[in-house]
Amino acid sequence: MSQQLRTTRTAEQQAVINALTQRFEIDTEGIRFLNPDKKAEPWFPAEVLQSIARQSERFRGISVEFATYIEPLKQVVYVTTVTDNDNRIFTRSGAAGLYERLPGDQPQKVDQEAQFDPHSLAASRATIAALTAAGFNPMKAASAVPLDVRLPSSGPAQRQEDGRQSKLDDIRTIHTLAKQKGLIKSRAGAPDDRTEYVLFLEENFGVSTSVKLEEAAQRAACINALRELPDAIPEGSEAS
Repeated sequence: MSQQLRTTRTAEQQAVINALTQRFEIDTEGIRFLNPDKKAEPWFPAEVLQSIARQSERFRGISVEFATYIEPLKQVVYVTTVTDNDNRIFTRSGAAGLYERLPGDQPQKVDQEAQFDPHSLAASRATIAALTAAGFNPMKAASAVPLDVRLPSSGPAQRQEDGRQSKLDDIRTIHTLAKQKGLIKSRAGAPDDRTEYVLFLEENFGVSTSVKLEEAAQRAACINALRELPDAIPEGSEAS
């Protein structure tokens, strides 16, 4: 697997790996480049993200834990909690499908050893979300320029507000993906057609609106289930 990753990296990607090696004491063999639009943007396993965050000296603690397995969706969900030096606590969830195919995977050249472990993928997504919420953008680790966000000291009220904001962010993401996948259809001069969207929620989560997805793990599973759906075909582009 390590040899395969070395031979498929571009010169620009290898430069990113070299910069990471010089800056941090991390294992770079698990780092992948999956974004077809940003070919030099690295994907980090959760353990690498934790190491980078700890070396930044901005966090008192980072924990990544398995949360649940959702049988109907064949998804695993992980939860990451980070505590910064001011005792602010940020908790986020991430989900991954057991048979999820990633942008960098090529169906005609499937290498069993190179396939992603869904547990690793879900843990990474949860960790990225939690670190980003804490004002540390792990995707900029190659340039070692974390965000500098000043927030009020953590307490029950602040943690409650973070929970509300997390839910709002998740609901916005769910709605955006539902439109992208064609479950929510815009109609000129009329409210959006949400028939397929409501059916999707009812069949998979037993609710008719994402507002009723109270648990972060449920919302993470919903977001990932939507991501795995094919994008909607734009009107007028169907084959005749």
